[in-house]
Amino acid sequence: MQGRDVCIFAAYTSSNRISDATANYINELQKNKIDVILCLAMDSPAHELDLGNLNHDSAIILRKNNGYDFGSWTNCLKNLNDWQQANRLFLINDSMFLLPDLLPAFLTKCSECTEDFIAATESYDRQHHAQTYFMMLQNQALQSIAFREFIENLQLLSNKFAVIQNYEIRLLSCVKNDFNLSTRVLFPMNDLFYNVAPERYAGVNVTHSYWNHLVTQGLPFIKVELIRDNPLNVAILNWKSVFIANGCSVSSAIDHMSISRDGKVWTENQPRSHPTIDLELPKKSRSEFLTILKELNRVRLN
Repeated sequence: MQGRDVCIFAAYTSSNRISDATANYINELQKNKIDVILCLAMDSPAHELDLGNLNHDSAIILRKNNGYDFGSWTNCLKNLNDWQQANRLFLINDSMFLLPDLLPAFLTKCSECTEDFIAATESYDRQHHAQTYFMMLQNQALQSIAFREFIENLQLLSNKFAVIQNYEIRLLSCVKNDFNLSTRVLFPMNDLFYNVAPERYAGVNVTHSYWNHLVTQGLPFIKVELIRDNPLNVAILNWKSVFIANGCSVSSAIDHMSISRDGKVWTENQPRSHPTIDLELPKKSRSEFLTILKELNRVRLN
């Protein structure tokens, strides 16, 4: 890995293949001169895999499905004793669809960063943290013994919310305060909410509520959960045209969402998975009900 740009790509499959959408994401990274190691979590890793949709130069580590994405990253890095010698190390997962046409400019933006730890987007829910679907480590982040020990010694937690609370939400604070590394968020909240106090957008998940704006600003990712479930019932009627306009296959995205994950499968014109609002409720009751729904969705999404 010495001197190379390398991506550890955490993914999960419940079958003997990865979806074309995931394969296309990996192949596009390789087209942009990033070597990819696919760390694939499976319920039965011994099953034979169909890897026909991946480029031949992909490296693959198979592992038992536990610990979620952080489990895959730490499991992979424990088996790569020279990862700190890489030029840049990307930690990416399969929770996003990639818009290929936007990727080159986005990676150029990444290459212009001089900070040690780079993330694409952030959240202020519970505490300020980086959203961990895309992270890049370079410079002192790769040389820091404390950071390396943190990454390599993460416990494999079986509860998704425990992983989010203990790792995702704490990571940025640890990077800045415990490891003394410089950080940057490429699409920060204060650019979107100019001159607005952070506490006013603490409950906002920008990858859901402002997904279209982020795409127009050059973010090449759209959350799978947004298109599959749309838990906040935001405007996504134009998602197919956005995919087509930016080089992403709609059919591959639909195929990806049609594979059961956490018991969820996408279907065209599916009913909403969250309660509908009774418009006959008094205005005060509707307001209280909306507040409760907002809080439930905030907890669920984070």
